[in-house]
Amino acid sequence: MKYHQIFSLVSIAMSVIVLSVSGQKEYLDGMKEYRQKYIQSVTNGNNTPLMPEDAGYMHFFKPDPKYALECKVMPESQAKAFEMPTYSGLTRTYIKYATCECKLGKSTFRPVLYKNLSQPQNPVYRNHLFLPFKDATNGAESYGGGRYINLDVNDIENGKIIIDFNKAYNPYCAQ
Repeated sequence: MKYHQIFSLVSIAMSVIVLSVSGQKEYLDGMKEYRQKYIQSVTNGNNTPLMPEDAGYMHFFKPDPKYALECKVMPESQAKAFEMPTYSGLTRTYIKYATCECKLGKSTFRPVLYKNLSQPQNPVYRNHLFLPFKDATNGAESYGGGRYINLDVNDIENGKIIIDFNKAYNPYCAQ
């Protein structure tokens, strides 16, 4: 009886390890595909901000699933429009859409999601959310001005959103 219980526990542990490794490979493959599509979207076409030859200058951190965080979303109840400056010198009108509460290890941080008020005219961007952020890598390992993540209002489910910091990108001026 004891051997059967030990064998069962070992079998369960091995199944968890196999599923974990399998899930991580699936995640890494998905992230590779995501990044390839992102590079194509900003380098191929008449209205893209970068040229195909610029793709070689785009660098990303090694993807790590632990940076895909489930965060609590706290919508902004009285958002006021404001002008957000861009590197090009233009300003864009945004509202603070929500503050998120994210946990990584023992740390809690609160990134802010913004919604561009001029983009709803374009159906592609109607539900677009913008997350600019800075972290300890800025200026040394990544662009000093910070990085961005694009999200969608429809990514919010039951008051939560997955913010995958592996999807962060530099502003085009940093390429």
